[in-house]
Amino acid sequence: MRPSRPHARLWAAFPLFILATALASCGGGAAETVDAALLCDDIAVLDESIQALEDLVPATATVEDYRDAWDTIEDAYQVVIADREALSEANANALSGAHDDLATAIDDLPDDANVEEAVASLQPEIEALRSAHDSVTIEKECVEL
Repeated sequence: MRPSRPHARLWAAFPLFILATALASCGGGAAETVDAALLCDDIAVLDESIQALEDLVPATATVEDYRDAWDTIEDAYQVVIADREALSEANANALSGAHDDLATAIDDLPDDANVEEAVASLQPEIEALRSAHDSVTIEKECVEL
């Protein structure tokens, strides 16, 4: 009968612990890269929706056209802000604030508003949303502006 060696079992398990730790630390990097790529895709969709709003021509667009464009922005924004923890606090707050300000301004437009005057009144909020979006794009290094 062999004498009991409790330390031998401990040393035998040590390489397994090191291997498990190494594998666990390697796993997060790939997921973070995928998450960053997906976030950049979502930011690009938000960019396209903001651009569609900016491209509306006041002489031919209606208030309803602006509200429809806003709905598209809203959908894209919700996807981006769902990953809020991936953004810096300052950029997430700026994006949320600009979004909320534009939402209020669009909701406050009367249905029979003169579109050119309405668009002029929305310009500061649209520019703030564009600026906040651009800051997020730069932070996440998604594209060159």
